[in-house]
Amino acid sequence: RGPETWYRSTALGNVNTAQDEELAQRLFDALIASWLAIDPSTPTNRGIKDSQALTVLSDDHQGNKNNPNPTRSTLIETEFIDVPTVDGLWTTGPNAQANRDSVADALAAALLEDLKEQPHP
Repeated sequence: RGPETWYRSTALGNVNTAQDEELAQRLFDALIASWLAIDPSTPTNRGIKDSQALTVLSDDHQGNKNNPNPTRSTLIETEFIDVPTVDGLWTTGPNAQANRDSVADALAAALLEDLKEQPHP
């Protein structure tokens, strides 16, 4: 169990791997910090990983191949709800809504921070 984020590697044809990896790291940092506040026993380092050809991260599907300002992407796995502890914290427990809101707020803040730092074409 534990959160992780994915990005597409250069070996799989990514035209902006460094930017995707940076975004993945920023979002992972926000995600793990928010989860640790909810559940200190959360395994902390499933980390960021380059994808195993996840289509959702494909530059072809994002229109990045001929784009001078390619779209950045990452896939976030917040946790595994088939784990009873996680299910209670995330979906069925008395604080589930507040926990989901806390994680969503942390990710939203990290995205906003990231967008503000991007150059404007």
